[in-house]
Amino acid sequence: MIGIGTIVPLKQPLQHHAAEIEAWAQFIDWRPARAGDFYFVPAGTIYAIGAGISLVEVQQNIDLTCNRDGHDRTRGLETKATAGDLQTEQRPAVALHRPLGCSGVLLDDGPFGLRLAHMQGGDALHVTNSGLAWFIPLRGRGDIDGLTWRAGECWLLTQPTPLIRAASDTDYLFATV
Repeated sequence: MIGIGTIVPLKQPLQHHAAEIEAWAQFIDWRPARAGDFYFVPAGTIYAIGAGISLVEVQQNIDLTCNRDGHDRTRGLETKATAGDLQTEQRPAVALHRPLGCSGVLLDDGPFGLRLAHMQGGDALHVTNSGLAWFIPLRGRGDIDGLTWRAGECWLLTQPTPLIRAASDTDYLFATV
């Protein structure tokens, strides 16, 4: 399960009270999650990650985050410090479902973009990079301009035209600003 937003809007005093008594889990809007689900969570929205969930989080240049696990333990900034600043209204269900092996745009929000892509072993990709870009391999291995990468890493690409090569079938996230 993953929780995004709350089941009812919470005014600032109730946010502080929930933080003090460590009772956030009862207010979280919990929903089933499965491999390949993509959620866009606007800045300042409280969210929670249930047991058994592994996820990739790509943040869009914001200093406020509040992540709760399913047992009311704080991750990231302290809830007491962020309570009152949180967006607690209900959030829509899954925006997209894209299992590994699929390719497509996950988010195009002004200068920020995120896409899921697939390369077969032996493929090479010249990236035209006009700003900063992040290469986040989810599966596979290969190299970027001769430097070895593996699944689970995150590479900040600052070169104008890096060459990404896949030594095996690869699924990756590509984020740009």
